[in-house]
Amino acid sequence: MDDEFVQLAKTLKEGNKKAKNGLTLYYATIQQQVPLICNASDGQIILKEGEDLRVSDDIKRKMLQDEDRREYIGKTMAVLGVQEFLTVAILE
Repeated sequence: MDDEFVQLAKTLKEGNKKAKNGLTLYYATIQQQVPLICNASDGQIILKEGEDLRVSDDIKRKMLQDEDRREYIGKTMAVLGVQEFLTVAILE
């Protein structure tokens, strides 16, 4: 995993200790690409695009315009939020 993502997770964790309703960072596994569905906490949390997950424009563009038409199912994704989550990055 990239160092900047580990540092982001540590920063968020420290910030959350001070906040009442702090953000949560999950590393989720992509189950379906369109619409995006991913799971976190060993499948105990399911996040679905349009319900409790918003896909950032950069990630959506990356997945849809990938020249290699790479399959993202099974890849790990960082998502951030409280009750609604936003995709932060696809971790290679």
